[in-house]
Amino acid sequence: MTWLIALQDDPDNRELQHRIEVWRALCEENAHAYAEALGVWELLGELPADARLAGTDRPTNSGHVAAPVGGASQAPQPAARGASVRRWMRRGLAGGAVCALAACLAVFLLPAVLVWLSADHITGTAELRQIRLEDGTSVFLGAASALDVAFEPERRRVRLLQGVAFFDVTRNPERPFVVDAGGVETTVLGTGFEVGLAAGGVAVAVGSGQVAVAPQSAEPRSRVDLLPGDWTRIDAAGHVERGTGSPDLVASWRKGLLTVNDETVAGVADDLARYYPGVVMVVGERLARQRVTGVFRTEDPVAALEAVAAAHGATLRQAGPWLVILSSI
Repeated sequence: MTWLIALQDDPDNRELQHRIEVWRALCEENAHAYAEALGVWELLGELPADARLAGTDRPTNSGHVAAPVGGASQAPQPAARGASVRRWMRRGLAGGAVCALAACLAVFLLPAVLVWLSADHITGTAELRQIRLEDGTSVFLGAASALDVAFEPERRRVRLLQGVAFFDVTRNPERPFVVDAGGVETTVLGTGFEVGLAAGGVAVAVGSGQVAVAPQSAEPRSRVDLLPGDWTRIDAAGHVERGTGSPDLVASWRKGLLTVNDETVAGVADDLARYYPGVVMVVGERLARQRVTGVFRTEDPVAALEAVAAAHGATLRQAGPWLVILSSI
């Protein structure tokens, strides 16, 4: 993969191309490893024009390096030395695979472990769960979501650590109910509302009653008051979007439907990824920022992502059952 990156930066580098061809010809394992790397690179839409060297599609079984055409021929390498080089290359590939696996585990598993250690309630991929808190409040926890409950004498506080949840709060004027999600606090006395976390920020929508939404560090005048049907999104920079829809569509994921209002493609991909047992990637910032409004079925996240891609002239590719890539190429 490092060589592919180098070729992208310098596609006319004939010396580098020759080095890759020599390495590929050392053994069948090298040829297959390079072909697999090309496959992943092509899915990402990043394949340099000169990366597919002659014979890449059909890996060779030869363990020799062909002599250059024209000019003086080179003496063949001793068989023992060739075998030593192949063993060294295999060890290097194995070590690289272990390092890559360790890096992937750190990137994907460590955050999940930290959330698991902090949460009182957690759901898995495509799993929904209804929870009853000690004050009688009902919480509908969405897929791949986590909630920490930290009630205090003067107020009832919960933290949404990841995902989305719908709260049907038991009314208590003397003890407000506060949801902390990504540094944004939603405060209510008794109402039904949804709070969701995504890479782009925090989203709140009200089904009934009234809520007050504000970043914890914000001044009082930046508070957003929402009534039934109102929604707001606050990004990491504190920028606020708001709108109004049907209260009946708030938290429609409880019925297997994902309703989005002027959401980014990246945001919709994040939402649908909670129902997909793998990784969903959006390649390209321009595509990621495009807006989506619609209703999608969560039972088939790949079909929903295909609909999003089709609406924006994008392409959806699958690499096995664990990776979906949306790109503009």
